[in-house]
Amino acid sequence: MKMRWRVWLVSLLTSLFWLVSAHAADFSNGVSVAGNVATIWFKSNVSTTWVDIHYAVNGGAKQNMRMGYSAGNARYEQQVNVATGTRLDYLFTYNNGTPAYDSPAFSHTVGAANPTPTPTTAPTPTPAGTSGCLAWAEGNTYAAGTVVSYNGATYTALVTHTAYVGTNWNPAATPTLWRPGGNCGSQPTPTPTPVVTPTPTATPTPVTPTPAGAAVPGRIQAEAWTAMSGVQTETTTDSGGGLNVGWIETNDWMDYRVNVATARSYTLQLRVASPNSGATLQLRNAAGAVLASVSVPNTGGWQNWATVQATVTLPAGNQVLRIHASNGGFNLNWLEFVTGSVTPTPTPVTPTPTPANPDLPVGNGAMTIKLENATRGTYGDQQVYWAIIGYHPVTKVLSYVNRSGQLVPANLADNDAAGRLTKGGQNYANYFSTLSQANWVSIPQIDSGRLFVSVGSPMYIKINMAADGRLGFAGPDLGNPTDPNQDVYFEWVEFTVDQYGYHGNSTRVDQFGFPIRTRLIGLDGYDRTLGETETREALFSAFERDVPAEFKSLVKRPYRIVAPGKGGFGHGGANSSYYTNYVNQVWSYYASNDLVFTAEAGTFRGRVIGNDFVFSKNGGPQNLYIRGKPVTQDIMEGSGNLAAGNAEEKVVQAQITAAFNRHLLLTVDPGNWSNASYYYLQGPANYFSKFWHDHSIDGLSYGFCYDDVRGHSSLLEHPSPKGLIVTVGW
Repeated sequence: MKMRWRVWLVSLLTSLFWLVSAHAADFSNGVSVAGNVATIWFKSNVSTTWVDIHYAVNGGAKQNMRMGYSAGNARYEQQVNVATGTRLDYLFTYNNGTPAYDSPAFSHTVGAANPTPTPTTAPTPTPAGTSGCLAWAEGNTYAAGTVVSYNGATYTALVTHTAYVGTNWNPAATPTLWRPGGNCGSQPTPTPTPVVTPTPTATPTPVTPTPAGAAVPGRIQAEAWTAMSGVQTETTTDSGGGLNVGWIETNDWMDYRVNVATARSYTLQLRVASPNSGATLQLRNAAGAVLASVSVPNTGGWQNWATVQATVTLPAGNQVLRIHASNGGFNLNWLEFVTGSVTPTPTPVTPTPTPANPDLPVGNGAMTIKLENATRGTYGDQQVYWAIIGYHPVTKVLSYVNRSGQLVPANLADNDAAGRLTKGGQNYANYFSTLSQANWVSIPQIDSGRLFVSVGSPMYIKINMAADGRLGFAGPDLGNPTDPNQDVYFEWVEFTVDQYGYHGNSTRVDQFGFPIRTRLIGLDGYDRTLGETETREALFSAFERDVPAEFKSLVKRPYRIVAPGKGGFGHGGANSSYYTNYVNQVWSYYASNDLVFTAEAGTFRGRVIGNDFVFSKNGGPQNLYIRGKPVTQDIMEGSGNLAAGNAEEKVVQAQITAAFNRHLLLTVDPGNWSNASYYYLQGPANYFSKFWHDHSIDGLSYGFCYDDVRGHSSLLEHPSPKGLIVTVGW
């Protein structure tokens, strides 16, 4: 699956220059041209797992992209459309182990006698002097590229982030945030090694005449833009081959210079692909006026192509037209202007991107769990980790599933066993495997299982013993600023496999780390997928843009978006009184009015008596209590007096918790409490939860603990499961 990846640019060189050939210690590179496609390549001689290329065509805007790896050529490659005389200026950012380096700059002119470009020896990551450096400190926000000093060494920020107090995300301990080295602004600017500029045989003309635009009517390849913002290209499987434009997020755009033969109305056809519903694009003119809007359907995948169309009126002559992503999440292969009406090929719109025949191995266990790496090259299979921890269904002993599918009892000694994990002076049990070691396992029946998934690093899980001798485990605690998983990207799936089948879900109850999808397949042909289809950066950006002000603080870049109870809505937080007025209104109204609602467990009637909300069931006695007014954190987390008492009281409390989160009390008739169109229509409400419902397949998500009330969670169940496919996105 293809999804957008936002390149974080560590360092940009502001000028490009020729270099004499030098000893190539770390890599070789070059440009090969076939027809009108140039391939810029990078072949590493060191420990490289990723390469970014920063290139410009004929002095235009710099494009910053993650290069794809060609196994056949054993090198990283980027294709660019060119013509004779096209000048390519480029440089690379690559890793050698943990440190990242910028290469020298290179230039290549298509059709000219270019010498093979060779780099200088890569810089040694020796910490620079710290004179004049800003000292790293917790509580500060650091922009990507910021250079700081820490313990006598300098470090450069890889991504924009906040060093939250108590997390100890210091530069030496967090290679995902910082790389060693960097020069501070007040230091003398290092003088580069003198560059010998060869005497050119011909001086290129600095000004190139503006070419005539692409002919209209006619077809324009999507990658043939004259300017763009935010997009990348990739090889397409659509008919005709070549490249398509992908990684298109909301507000990304591409400009095309066209030459319209005749002023008239044209049918604009666009070749699109998307696994998402709700994507839209606009055609705009140079003044920004919207000429047409087109909805992009869910075609079933990033390379499942369909043609959509709109009618547009254009003036004659040369002009610039812009494709603007008003709601991103789609690929574009080409656009074509034709005269007359055209009936596009009908596109079946599918609710989820599920292929007809999944590749699902079968073992000797109760069912298969398979993981798929859809991080789009951001993380290799050796960097995607998984572990399954749960309880033996018969002995009730804490256990883990090994790669052979065996349920192995956990042991307190696992914390210090060979292969253990260590962080901050503490040892942790290591039950994790990578996808390169095993990407599927046939599991036995298991109670209260958790499939933990992380990228870039395994998770740190401690095995503990209770006073009665029973074992448990300490998973990630986002409420603890010193938790070792604070700087780990992770997700999990909760599930049980028993004699009644599979019952499980992904969850947003605590946080969002990266997109994840779960696809449950039954032996009888049952097949359903739930989760998110958008890219991680698209979801982060949409959350920051769309939620009310109180909820924006839940974004903790670069690692996660935390749930309200883990952010400022907890006890003592800035928004800890978010629900107070609403609760007072509810208690006041139902002191003189009855609340009557029906749920699966029966019909309940309640009224506030004193300070308690007291209910009866099916006309029986008033003996089901919510004792006292709930506070904001209790509402957000279904805790406190909303999770107390006997089983029937907890049924009532779950219904009231859901009604508070969805803002149903006082304004929505209980007869409509099962209808999601009535949810979150006004505040206060749990807009964190609303966001995940708005951005999940079929509108289903576990946005808060009782989102399963009235069937709106991401729960998947089936009595005869064949397997679960878990897709790890980015």
